[in-house]
Amino acid sequence: MRNKALLLLLGLLIVALFWALATASGTNKTVTAIPVEGAPAAQAPSERAPCAMTKTTGVIANYFGGFEAGMIVITYFNPAVHCTAPIYPFEITDFSFTLYDDGSFIWPAMVDIVVYGLAVPGDSCGGPGAELCRYSLAADQLTYEYPNVGTY
Repeated sequence: MRNKALLLLLGLLIVALFWALATASGTNKTVTAIPVEGAPAAQAPSERAPCAMTKTTGVIANYFGGFEAGMIVITYFNPAVHCTAPIYPFEITDFSFTLYDDGSFIWPAMVDIVVYGLAVPGDSCGGPGAELCRYSLAADQLTYEYPNVGTY
């Protein structure tokens, strides 16, 4: 009997609370919109259509150069050339590559994927500019050894 009385009391308390909130917030309050001068127009987010930017001929020796620790390969990708509009801003979501092992590889291969800006805007021959981001990867043999193409 005591539990039923406590539940009834709790129920009445909740009803009274909702009634008090409803009557307190309802009558003489008005909402006024305040314009913000000079605010930029809101833009709907653009669709993110996938765009594959690739630099390969399908030949196994495409970038082969007898790599040693610390050596780098830098290649320039221009979304304006490879993708359809809208181009900018864009987001790199993954990077796929394969590693050819001539028998001298030490697996896993330590790889840094680095995204650079251009040193000279609009000129890909000017070399890489500032480093924008870096991802380090231990490329395992099962995933990245040719003919497999691993994706990071």
